[in-house]
Amino acid sequence: MTQSTQQEPMQWKFKLGNTLIDFPNPFGSIADNQRLLAQHFPQLRWTTIYEEDARFENGCMVVPVVPPPVKTNG
Repeated sequence: MTQSTQQEPMQWKFKLGNTLIDFPNPFGSIADNQRLLAQHFPQLRWTTIYEEDARFENGCMVVPVVPPPVKTNG
């Protein structure tokens, strides 16, 4: 008797401040998921995200999002 050992894909999340946001497409790339979420989180649109910055936290990979600085006149 053989056992099938199928693993679920590792869960990835964006970390925006203290908020963890699940990837809407677990099989997509970071850029694909960033594009999907940019409509609801505009901070993702103007940020460069690198896979190398991801950290393993609480059983999932967390990609930190560093938003651009707020622009002011003066």
